[in-house]
Amino acid sequence: MKRWMAGLWLVVVAWGAYASNATVLRDVNLLADHYGDAATVGQLKAHDRVQVLNNLGAWVQVKLPDNTQGWVHMFDVDCTPPGNPTHSTLGGLSSLAHLLGTGSTGTTVSTGVKGLSEEQLKLAQPDWQAWNVLTSYTATPEQARHYAAQVPLKAEKVPYVGESSTQGGGS
Repeated sequence: MKRWMAGLWLVVVAWGAYASNATVLRDVNLLADHYGDAATVGQLKAHDRVQVLNNLGAWVQVKLPDNTQGWVHMFDVDCTPPGNPTHSTLGGLSSLAHLLGTGSTGTTVSTGVKGLSEEQLKLAQPDWQAWNVLTSYTATPEQARHYAAQVPLKAEKVPYVGESSTQGGGS
């Protein structure tokens, strides 16, 4: 029984270390903070291996083998363990065939959820400071009309998803 428990503990510890690794998907800047115009602290090349330290929204904090730390966008890293069927060449060819046949990769993306545990989702809190910054960019309808009048823009009715163009009353 002790051997079984020790083996289980070893698997859990090894999986935790293994699951925290990721592969860089494309050449990308390593940023000092989790926003697009943060200072660049390094360069990552496609296929580099990094350790994932933290997730924050659409950003992943990583550590390089030389202990340099920084942030990259979640779409620039693949946290799928090597050997996983979705990581294989065959899986990639299958996705390509699906794309050519249907116009879709067959993959569903949930930007705000990737890499977050169920517990992290339950404990998520709104960032009201960020919300206030975003709402400060809101334009009133009058401001929008004034801007549109200064450039060659014209109003055009666009149908809702699922409506045909005749139902939407397009121009």
